[in-house]
Amino acid sequence: MYRIKNMDVKITILQVEVANLRPNPWNTNSVGAQNFEKLKGSIEKLGFFKPILARELDGGIFEILGGEHRWRAAMEQGISTVPVISVGKINDLVAKQMFLVDNERYGEDDQVALQRLIEEIQSEIDYRLPETAAGASPSHVS
Repeated sequence: MYRIKNMDVKITILQVEVANLRPNPWNTNSVGAQNFEKLKGSIEKLGFFKPILARELDGGIFEILGGEHRWRAAMEQGISTVPVISVGKINDLVAKQMFLVDNERYGEDDQVALQRLIEEIQSEIDYRLPETAAGASPSHVS
């Protein structure tokens, strides 16, 4: 367990039913059909080895912070449970920051939506852009 912004963050690894996962409403990343098919093929060949990053909501529901495309691929392939790294119950601001830093580039960002997300994070905290997007690829912050 560690603390971020006066919150205890407890990391746990769980097997979660895909029906209990929800996409977050601020995901700026999309993936084309060809790359989505490649992702499904990878899961079919190698299994679902990379856990989804999620925060816990009420009622046993988890909100995806990283891995929405893998979750969608798992559902299409009839996989009933997936590994999840849960960061517990964290607030929206920390969840958005984790999403931004964790979100790997399997698809392409909607640049307008991404800019809005970064501005929203910056308006809530006193961070400069390089600190807000620490760990994000250069294409995230250009």
